[in-house]
Formats: sequence, structure tokens, C-alpha cells
Amino acid sequence: MTRYQKMLNGAARWIGYYRYNVDKFAKDYLHLQLRPFQKILLVMMFWSSKFAFVSSRGLGKSFLSAIYCVTRCILYPHTRICIASSVRGQSILVLEKIIQELKPISPELCAEIDEKETRINGTEAQIVFKNHSVIKVVTASDSSRGNRCCVLLVDECRLVPKDTVDTVLGNFLTYRRMPRYEKLTPAQRKVEYDKEKNLTLFLTSAHFQDSWVYQMCQDIYKAMISGKRKQFVCGFPYQLGLSEGIINPDKVIDDMLDSNYSEIKWSINISVLLKPIEPSLTYWGYCNSSANRETLSALA
Repeated sequence: MTRYQKMLNGAARWIGYYRYNVDKFAKDYLHLQLRPFQKILLVMMFWSSKFAFVSSRGLGKSFLSAIYCVTRCILYPHTRICIASSVRGQSILVLEKIIQELKPISPELCAEIDEKETRINGTEAQIVFKNHSVIKVVTASDSSRGNRCCVLLVDECRLVPKDTVDTVLGNFLTYRRMPRYEKLTPAQRKVEYDKEKNLTLFLTSAHFQDSWVYQMCQDIYKAMISGKRKQFVCGFPYQLGLSEGIINPDKVIDDMLDSNYSEIKWSINISVLLKPIEPSLTYWGYCNSSANRETLSALA
């Protein structure tokens, strides 16, 4: 076996290992120390064919999306990812996370990105990898017809009309990543292609039950617990962000004490429950001073 063949075999072993252990890839290649819930979500993103994540504000949806996108693009060459939202600036946040937060800590990621083809401006926003993978931002509207991808990420999907998702964005997923597999027969290639399904990811904060997103989450939940389809849905409230140190408890208390405080807005943006809720007494464990405890006790 030549040195080149040994190198290819070694690369194949590592790629296979990291495809089944994407959380280890994030640690070894991107140099990230992910929290347990982030590892679980990242693994489920790769496992699912439809993934929905309802999250409180400040829990890091865009950051997790950025990790998924670069991991997918590196481990699966020729991947095409489209990030869509109702407002173009919302989608660009994911690309900014990649450029501003992930690249500076990972020389390996810097080496993967084609700087000449990568552009983030008012008219074009895309990150191109040297293995021909692409992450592209599109606006969730009729003007985006014609785009094709194997991974569709709909950010803040509650703000995107369902008709747009069904008639415009859903048609993006006609592209399939098709490696050459030079040593396989056409029949064997077809078997391998069928193993890799296109993926739709829906990320959003909570909203009212009359939103189409609520029914979609119900449908995904039924498919998930049936075990017959690879679908996954979950919702994480502000308590998780507090326990993980992501959300500042002082900021939450200040928001609650604001004269413009609204239970409904709190439920939509922070609590993840699809109905107004009262602040929980479990907040006490996150506050250091007795004054804060008294304040929370009065609110609860």
C-alpha cells in the first residue's frame, strides 16, 4: 500500500468516526466545549430528516445552527445548505457566527473555507468550502424560487407564512448530494444514496397555538414517538439557559420588574410555553441576594 493510499484510508476512518460522533468533531476540529443539551441537539440534527427546535431567546439557536452547518459541510463534501427567514438579516446572523466566532478559534475551519468565493454583503451572502460545499442565505419569499439544497434551515419559522414554506422553500429540497462512489455499481450507488436523506430544520421562539408552527410541532411529535420516521422536536425554556449559565438571571429580573412587562410577550420570547405563564419560584436558586428572592417571591 502506497503512502497516498494509507493517507486516504486514514482519512476515511476519521471521517466515518466523526460522522457518527459529530459532538466529538465539534470538540476536536472546531475546538468547542459544548454543553450536554447542545451535544444532544447536534446529534439529533444529523439523525433526523425533519427537526424542530423551539427555544427561548438567548439560548443560542443561531450559534448551534452555525456549528451544524460547518460540521455538515466539512464532513459531507458537495453539501448545499440554504438558510431562509422572513428577514434577510436574521439568516445572515448564522454566517456571522461562523465568520466571527467559529473561525477565530479553529485554524482547521479557516483552512476549509474558500475565502475568494465567500461573500457576505447586502446582495449576496454565502460561505463556500474548498470541498465544494456551500451555505447560502435566501429570503423566504417568491423571489427565492429556483434555489436548490439538500439541507433547508428555516430560522424563526413562526414569522414565515406556511404557504411560502410549502410552495417555495419546500421545493428547494430537490437537490441530492451524490458522491461518485467509483468502485460501486449503479445498484450499489442507489442504496448508498438512499441512506442520506435531505433535511429540513425549523428553529423558532414560541408563539400562540393558532400558529401553523404549533400544529407542525404536534405532527413531528407524533411521528417521533411512533418510531417509524426520523423526526425530532423539542422545546427548551429559560430555566435551561439559567442553569447552564447562558442567560443572565439579573437581566431576567430586570425585565420582569420593567413597567412595560407583559406576560404574553414573556411567554412568546422566553418561556417557550405556548400560553402565558407566571415566573417560577425555582428562580430563587439563580439569585444571590435576599432582595432578589423577595422580588421574585412577590412576582410569583
